[in-house]
Amino acid sequence: LDDANLEGACMVSANLRCADLMKANMNRVELMEANLEGAHLEFANLENAYLIGANLEGAYLVGANLKGAYLMKANLENAMGITQDQLIQSQLCCTRLPVDICLAPDRDCEKLGFDASRGGWTKPRVRNR
Repeated sequence: LDDANLEGACMVSANLRCADLMKANMNRVELMEANLEGAHLEFANLENAYLIGANLEGAYLVGANLKGAYLMKANLENAMGITQDQLIQSQLCCTRLPVDICLAPDRDCEKLGFDASRGGWTKPRVRNR
């Protein structure tokens, strides 16, 4: 799926383990509960993507655009090539981050209306599509 245009696609619970998605346009894609373990997402556009509950363990994320991406309860452990600068632009809540990233994994929970200590929503969820 190199260079694929998946903009706005609904891929909830998709199994994309080890998928080759280099330079794919995944702007606003819905990848809730998706398995992206070991996926190649180098230079992919994941701007405003919904990665809620997504497994990105061991994924290759060099140069991936994560601006505005929702990383809630996502697993980024052992993700390769991801930088703190990429993640600063995303929304983090209850996210498992690589050990070399010095951001708070619950940084945006309050803004997203999620109480990390209780594990529940504090206000109704609204998505901007």
